[in-house]
Amino acid sequence: MPHQKRDSENAPRTAGELGRLIAEKGYKWTMDPRLRDSDPLPKCARGGKQGQRLGQSLESSDRLKTTTTEHMRRFWRLAWATGTLFISTQIPIAAAEPSGQVASHGLERDAVNADGTGQGAGYFTFIQGIVGSLFSGQPSEATAFFTFKTDQFSTGVISNGSVIALLHPPGRFTIYLNTTPSGNWNDFTTFAQGKAIAIVEFGTTQDINTGSAQIGYTSAKIIESSSFDFQGQRYNLRDLFPHGFTIAFNTNPTPINSSFPLIFCLGFTSFAIGSDAGQTD
Repeated sequence: MPHQKRDSENAPRTAGELGRLIAEKGYKWTMDPRLRDSDPLPKCARGGKQGQRLGQSLESSDRLKTTTTEHMRRFWRLAWATGTLFISTQIPIAAAEPSGQVASHGLERDAVNADGTGQGAGYFTFIQGIVGSLFSGQPSEATAFFTFKTDQFSTGVISNGSVIALLHPPGRFTIYLNTTPSGNWNDFTTFAQGKAIAIVEFGTTQDINTGSAQIGYTSAKIIESSSFDFQGQRYNLRDLFPHGFTIAFNTNPTPINSSFPLIFCLGFTSFAIGSDAGQTD
């Protein structure tokens, strides 16, 4: 008979391989949603004597023999070898992210008119809880699946010596899932294509400009959302971030052009807000 490799040798090496195995076998299990397809699976230490076949103790159990099929025993051995599977009642894909967890990263550009009004658009480079790459190719605005565009905003200026505060009243932006990305910084409407999956309302934003740097903060909450499918999984952003998130901006205060509207480049990171006994939804 031809030599057959042991289950541990056939075990998947990456999260993507493991996900395909689960789909192929039809197992009702999920992986840690934080793993990306290219992530190597951790090598977890396991008990038993050296050279002992994985799952040997499982196969010797009369109770499991009578209640578990051979396919399920093979799957248990893979779970034992990789140490990465979760029972479906643990950490579901759409579970809310914990308070303080980084919720997202992204890049944005704002077009600001002479009177301080303007609009912004951009894309997400990372969204906590969503599995897989957020790009269709080399990461850029042209390949980003998850994009957004703000409503028009206004800006108030307050001077404090060498420091300038820029105040933006509360506003909204809409998040889109575009399965055929086409973002173009020369046309902000290209970031408002595809399916609208969430409307986000943010509070007053304050940016502090010191001349060489500009940082800003605001808090936001998803006021409308719809479920969507992405790479074989179903999500809803309001399920992931039910209490909203706080956004930190870092802006280059020097525009990339010299005529209005002035274009400013910025990046951001948001942090999940947790529930509070005194907080009402």
